[in-house]
Amino acid sequence: MYLELVAILLAVTASCHGNETSQDWLRMMSWESRDNLLHLHSHLDVKKLTAPPVPIYRPDMGNEIAYWLIRYNHNNHAIISAGDHTGDYSVILQGEDPSPVDRLDQQAASTNSTCVRYILLTPSPDLNMACDFAGGRITERPLGNENLTVLWANLGHEEDADDENEKEMAHHKDETAIHLHIISSFQPAAFPVTDIRSTHIRSLGTSNGSDISVRLLCKVLGVCDESGRVHVYRKTEYGEVYVHLEPVNRDGMEEFQHDLHFEVVGTDHENRPKAKGFALEPSHRAKRQSAYTYYSIDDRTLMPDYDQFKSGKCQVGCGPVAWAQIFGYYDRRAHAGRGSASSQALYRCGTDGTTGSNSCQAPRYNDDRMKNYIAKLKDNLRTFCLSGSGATLQKRMDDVEGFYKARQGSSGDIVLKYNKFSVTRLVGVNSDKVRDSALSYIRQKWPVIAGFRVSGVFSQHYAVMTQYRTRTVRKKVCKLLIFCKTRTVREYDMYLHMGWGGSQNGWRSAKMFMAAVAKY
Repeated sequence: MYLELVAILLAVTASCHGNETSQDWLRMMSWESRDNLLHLHSHLDVKKLTAPPVPIYRPDMGNEIAYWLIRYNHNNHAIISAGDHTGDYSVILQGEDPSPVDRLDQQAASTNSTCVRYILLTPSPDLNMACDFAGGRITERPLGNENLTVLWANLGHEEDADDENEKEMAHHKDETAIHLHIISSFQPAAFPVTDIRSTHIRSLGTSNGSDISVRLLCKVLGVCDESGRVHVYRKTEYGEVYVHLEPVNRDGMEEFQHDLHFEVVGTDHENRPKAKGFALEPSHRAKRQSAYTYYSIDDRTLMPDYDQFKSGKCQVGCGPVAWAQIFGYYDRRAHAGRGSASSQALYRCGTDGTTGSNSCQAPRYNDDRMKNYIAKLKDNLRTFCLSGSGATLQKRMDDVEGFYKARQGSSGDIVLKYNKFSVTRLVGVNSDKVRDSALSYIRQKWPVIAGFRVSGVFSQHYAVMTQYRTRTVRKKVCKLLIFCKTRTVREYDMYLHMGWGGSQNGWRSAKMFMAAVAKY
């Protein structure tokens, strides 16, 4: 264990020497991790890796790397899954620096320590991280008394399912099922080959079970010879060499009415086989995988980033901070001459920001007056102390309506969406109806407070959503390469201001159990 930690520390601090290239840093990651990055790089817009990747572990996975933090372009970072073995989303977090690792490094440095191992303690869409150093551990935020290992038990079981059979398959891994990546003229795919040798294409037949020659596959794909040996490669801007898979010659495909199934196989530097399955669609069946469509509120840069702080014996709570950020945003827009002029009354010059002249503008970050303002909102929401944290019930999140109308005017309205059934309200069960309401508010240019689970069933967090993005992705699962089902899945991500002073703002999967919005 000690040697492993030393090796990781050397890897993390390698950027001090300044002589590594992006390709050197890629070699630090497993093939599965690089395959994930290659699949995501166009969506993340990765041009250049700017620092070595940082390995991140999980309590339930021991010494196996679960995620990687990558830093890229100028000031961007993302935490991506190291492979399918995590059962988590491909992109855990995407945002601008500073990253969660940076914050932990700063906390460690304040105690004259150095982080040598980073641990993701709670599942996405929230992040709660810690770092180990010689003789101790630093956590990013107080975690209470949760059993952190158990928190991962049900991870990945909330994926949408078309029928009961698929729901059952989500709970029991089917070893006979083969996941194929659909490719077409509209939807190319790729296979990373940095440090991979002897790359070949191998036919798996068609979706009706009939055989298909490697010669025809290579003719259609244009990347391999008649024996299937790959000889045409490309390279990303950040240094990954890969096989680009796209039908470039459809001569001879006209006779096929079913998808052509094949594998790309190779061997890494430790003689371990790497393989990935694909399904090439005939032209009459090919459908486009959509690019992301973005929706956003206006003047996103005016959204403040307030932070929690201790109020009495407990943290002030995420609910009051989230509402303060929305009211602060409206106030800042009004002072900039946009939005509603009445919103200038949402934050005032008195000692707690609720009385006095309207001439004062809400700050970008916490100051003493804003802390007093948030404490006032805490009282309105009846936020209470729970294991050292401020907790606000979902049904109380519209208790600020009187506060809001008294300052915004009679046109002010608070809208709250959540599951009314008592059990689901307590545990925070994600709801597509709630999510769809939240997305509609963003399209109407209203920022939304999204409620989502953090660490376990009963632990919840509220953050402010300012954007969302959506796309469709097509997936195919086959049994025995004959019985196949293709699904088109629509994905939604939300951009959150987390209420931690700007830390960990970024993109997360849009799964939520509550949505609240202030209109005027």
